[in-house]
Amino acid sequence: MNLHNEEQNKKGLSDAKLDSLIRTILMYSPVSIWIADKDGTLVYQNQSSRQLFGIERDEEILGKYNILHDEEIIKQGFMPEIEDVFTKGK
Repeated sequence: MNLHNEEQNKKGLSDAKLDSLIRTILMYSPVSIWIADKDGTLVYQNQSSRQLFGIERDEEILGKYNILHDEEIIKQGFMPEIEDVFTKGK
């Protein structure tokens, strides 16, 4: 994750410090957070997400789960909304 923001840099946050701060917020957030790549494959999840889904180690799911191929999401009819996020950013 590399978030370059000229305005933040003017306020004294280097890119490395900003990246570190964002990673720390994601990691320790009490809210379940996971991030997928552009193809729908899970590439990051925080501790809250692991606890919510009963995952003990990242290796169990990272790079293996793809939300765009999740049969339960397809069955429940949520796939059009999920696909919109990946194709339209909404």
